[in-house]
Parts: sequence; C-alpha cells; structure tokens
Amino acid sequence: SVLANGVEVEGEVKRSYLGTGCRVAVGAHVNGSLLMGGTTVPAGCIITDSVIGTNVVLATGTVLNACVVGDGERLEPAEFDGQRIPA
Repeated sequence: SVLANGVEVEGEVKRSYLGTGCRVAVGAHVNGSLLMGGTTVPAGCIITDSVIGTNVVLATGTVLNACVVGDGERLEPAEFDGQRIPA
C-alpha cells in the first residue's frame, strides 16, 4: 500500500493508495482501492476494489465492492456492488 502524508490507519489496509488526510478506523477494511484525500473509513466498513473521491463521508458499516464514489458524496449504511455513485 501507499500512504500519503497525514494518513491514519488503525484498521486493515492492503494493496491500496490512501490520499492525504485519510483515516481508516479500527475494524474497517480497505483492499485494492484508491481513496482520495480527506476520506474517513469508519468501523465496520469494507471497501474492496473501489475508487473513492475526496472528502467522501461513509456511514459506519458501509460495504463497497468495485464501486466509484464521486467527490463529496455522503453514503448511508448500505451495500453497493459495482455501482457508480452518484449513478
């Protein structure tokens, strides 16, 4: 994985790039994904093979698989599979 300046990882990160100021909380998992700056991955989230824009707000327990999330999006707790958000 590649971590930019100011990244905090308390959870699990594998084969991913995390931009400046990203945070991965305890109990969160990021695998094979690109997270742009300022995004926090709360506990219970599973992010796999996805691209997450800047300053995205993820709710606790959100699951993303092969998704693209635009800058500044706010996601409620749900499971997304192969989606582009916003659609």
